[in-house]
Amino acid sequence: MPFEKPQFNNPEREESLEQKIERLQPFFQKSLEVYLNPESRLEEGALTATRKLPGGKIETLQSLIVVEIDEDGPNLAGIDENGEPTSSATMLWEEIIDAK
Repeated sequence: MPFEKPQFNNPEREESLEQKIERLQPFFQKSLEVYLNPESRLEEGALTATRKLPGGKIETLQSLIVVEIDEDGPNLAGIDENGEPTSSATMLWEEIIDAK
C-alpha cells in the first residue's frame, strides 16, 4: 500500500500537540527514509510545510526533505535545483500547522 500524504489540516481545528505529532510523524518519517536511502531521489520525499511564526504570520515552505527527527521537531533541508539538500534547520512541532 503506497504511503498517503496527509491533507492540510484546518488550522482552526483544536488539536493537541500530541495529536499533531501523531498525525504528522508518519509523513515526516517517510520523508526521512527517502533521505537516508542512497538509491532514492530526494524529490520522492519532498514535502511542503506550513508553520505559524511568532507574531501570527503564516509561512509555507516547499521542496523540503527531512534529514532528522528529534523531540523538538523535524530537521528540514531544502532541495536545490540539482536535487541535493541545502542547509537544514529544525521546525518546531509547536509551530507546524501542517504538511503535505
